[in-house]
Amino acid sequence: MWLPSKKESLAPPPVEMRGLHETRPLKKEELKKLLNDIALDRKIEPQKMEDFLSMPKIAIRESLSTFDVNFLFTITSLGVLSLGFNNFFKEKMPTLGKVGPFTDAFLLAFEAMSEMRATQATVMSHLPHVFLSAGVAYGLGKTAYVAVENIGRRRRIHGREKLDELIEEGGVNFSMNPKHTAAFVERGDQLAEEIAKNNNFGDFIQIGSAKPKESNIWGLWKESFNKKEIYNVLDRCDFEKAGEALIMPVEDKNIFLPEKENHDMTVGEIAVLINILDAYCDSKKCPRKKIFIIGARDMEQVYVTKKDLHDLGIRDTATLVGTVEAINKKNGGNRIEIVDPTMDVILPEVIRIANGRTIVHREPEESEKKYVENFFNKLNELGYHPTNEEKVTFNYNVTTAKKELGKNDICAILDQNAKDILMLGGIPEENILVVPQMIVKYLTEKMKKS
Repeated sequence: MWLPSKKESLAPPPVEMRGLHETRPLKKEELKKLLNDIALDRKIEPQKMEDFLSMPKIAIRESLSTFDVNFLFTITSLGVLSLGFNNFFKEKMPTLGKVGPFTDAFLLAFEAMSEMRATQATVMSHLPHVFLSAGVAYGLGKTAYVAVENIGRRRRIHGREKLDELIEEGGVNFSMNPKHTAAFVERGDQLAEEIAKNNNFGDFIQIGSAKPKESNIWGLWKESFNKKEIYNVLDRCDFEKAGEALIMPVEDKNIFLPEKENHDMTVGEIAVLINILDAYCDSKKCPRKKIFIIGARDMEQVYVTKKDLHDLGIRDTATLVGTVEAINKKNGGNRIEIVDPTMDVILPEVIRIANGRTIVHREPEESEKKYVENFFNKLNELGYHPTNEEKVTFNYNVTTAKKELGKNDICAILDQNAKDILMLGGIPEENILVVPQMIVKYLTEKMKKS
């Protein structure tokens, strides 16, 4: 017969397999450890945190259960009734047999709890006092049990309240999975939310100035933080173990065809952030992270240098491309990359669908200036030239199926829910581009290759 070796018998248990974002109630020892970690501000695993959050909230038990009350009422009633029969019938009451001296002594000791004892060593004499004493014992025992249980309940309630507070403040001390992704999102980011949905809890964390709408895995970062506070945030977000960092300065509403100014971080702020992350890694003696910047390559920031109020000044333009190239050149290699949603993801797909047809742009009049010029400039940069006169119409962020839309239309949308409506309106599925999902897919493939 085969027996495992000593080494094999001491092997760790197999890793628990779960579905994406699947939670389960914590076991007793897991819950105890998590509550200790929360109380002592130790690192906690995002999966365990979400397991705890998925458990129903509990309250302090203020009274005994219905069963306990009914049981006490029943056993006390039996004691009172049997004692009443004994007192009424006296010698005429059947004795139901005698009890031995040893049993009689222990029953008398037990009956002392109700301060009433049997006067004879018979079953019927002892019975009412046993019932009454049992009621007293059960009541005292249950009250003590509830009191002890409430100690654990108060600890769990306090732990949940503290965890909720830490999540809201972005101050949870996380133990992330090795090679996780850290996304710097400033005021929140739709792309980051999409990536979070497609990753396990411990594989993706958002760092910004506001709590994400749909995720609890985040850390608070403010521009006003000093170096010590910034490093503390990175410590609590377990950045040392990160595989790569995403810098996501594009505003949600301008995720496609952003203007040069449609970002919630400036070129200068992005450069400072990169330097901070590199300095942090150097302080931890860990490799500097691969960094992807999701934004327009032509993003720029203009500085004006003046010697006085009347001086016209010298204009100096800092571009995102130039800044990244300078950092890469200084450090060697191409560790920092720009992912341009428009030029790298969406327009190449539009060109593929157009397949040589003339692309025309339809946009509401009030927003025409914002997108049309930018749209055709980007197409020209990609070198697109139609090879026939057949037309295909590009529509951006259409949410309803209009009569004029059909098989010769391409729709880029921000909301996945609009896709089914557009398909019902006659637009082929392959002509509907869900912008956030496409960018996330492209970005995920880039990260896998890095």
